[in-house]
Amino acid sequence: MKVISKITFLLIAFSIAFASCKKDDEGSGTTDPPPNPASANYFAATIGGINVSYEAGTNNITSFTDASLNLATLPDTSTASYGASLGSYDAASGEITPVFEIKKGTLRFAPAPNPENAIFKDFFGVGIHPFSPFAESGFEVEWYDSSGVLWSTSLGTALQTGSFLEIETITEIEQYNNYYIRTKISFSCKLYDDAGNSKQLTDGKFLGEFENL
Repeated sequence: MKVISKITFLLIAFSIAFASCKKDDEGSGTTDPPPNPASANYFAATIGGINVSYEAGTNNITSFTDASLNLATLPDTSTASYGASLGSYDAASGEITPVFEIKKGTLRFAPAPNPENAIFKDFFGVGIHPFSPFAESGFEVEWYDSSGVLWSTSLGTALQTGSFLEIETITEIEQYNNYYIRTKISFSCKLYDDAGNSKQLTDGKFLGEFENL
């Protein structure tokens, strides 16, 4: 089985610029422009009683997508999980410090470099979806606080009793041979750090793309 991790960056300075870099374990890559959404990608929520928000294109915030694929050969089935993120871009170093990521897994599909677009679209169907530790069979949410501490639905006890996540709308975007599902997601959940401390996240809103990498 061949394991591949891919990531696509959307770099934003004063205006939107983009470098899409798809990397696999053989070192191949392509560079393409991004989708041109009507409004910027963003995440907003109340976390531990404090309002938090990030919007791509403001305060050096950029958005990016990623995927982790386990490619099989017949008669086995390939699997994949997908992420959509926001991060702080440092133009001087070229580094991105993540601030938020939402992931969904696990998509199973017939052996191929990636699933058919119709299968990928159905994976992000409108409606209620479960949380799942490390996105094994549902969604995972990660947030980094101002000190760089990771808070995740997968850490600590990972209990999500009373939590919910709903994909409210999806929009297909096809551009430069890339295929995206632009999602509007609302959610509430409990986040944990490595020590098992917890914070309640309420009124979560995310607008952004997942890419069929």
